[in-house]
Amino acid sequence: RNKRWTDEDPVERVLRSGNEHTRQILDAIGGDEDDETEFPGGEPSHDEGGSREGARVRSVSVVGVRERKPISTHGEQRNEAQCELNMSVPRAKSPLPGMQVMCPACLNVVKPRSMWGKNMRYCHYYEQWYCLACHTGGSALVPAEVVQNWNFRKLSVCDQAVGHIASLYNAPIIDVVLYNAELYERKETTLATARKLRERLMILREYIMTCRNTANLLQILEGHKHFLDSIHLYTLQDLREANE
Repeated sequence: RNKRWTDEDPVERVLRSGNEHTRQILDAIGGDEDDETEFPGGEPSHDEGGSREGARVRSVSVVGVRERKPISTHGEQRNEAQCELNMSVPRAKSPLPGMQVMCPACLNVVKPRSMWGKNMRYCHYYEQWYCLACHTGGSALVPAEVVQNWNFRKLSVCDQAVGHIASLYNAPIIDVVLYNAELYERKETTLATARKLRERLMILREYIMTCRNTANLLQILEGHKHFLDSIHLYTLQDLREANE
């Protein structure tokens, strides 16, 4: 305990500190067999010579963190936005209706075909057919395709979906564990590496929030402050950047 702290990793320094914030962090840390950090406040162990060592605390897997006030400005709107985001497992494209149907957007009755061709276009976001006035041929990343199939190809969507997806593009409302935890296991996603980095960042959270330069540190995370709220929350932009 009297060992001087010199040339330490910031993560290790936080773990060594005995303040209340650190205790809260340690309560949230789960076991992992990869990385170890010495913490002098744990159960002491005795080697053959009788010397005492600080118990080793596993510091990589942060399974759950106590409820805190979200740093991200999207935090208070997260639950509502999640309900609005269509993340259902993508289905096969349905065939063009064979008889007159109502457009889901304008509610006008449309004859699917005419002598000039199709009068409707398929929306891969809402998985429905729309009239040509409500689906002018736009395209966008479909969140469900990204999370379920790791597919970043822009697909045909109706005009309403274009605006809706654009409004949520930078919102941290995609919980990878909730929608498809298997993404962490797929090598092409690189999310396993991202998860380890974000786990370390979560350990540093209390250090960042109690530092006298908190404002400057948060400025570095501008646009990614949700990284300090949860390990598993991503925006569509985050996932696209991870893919690139």
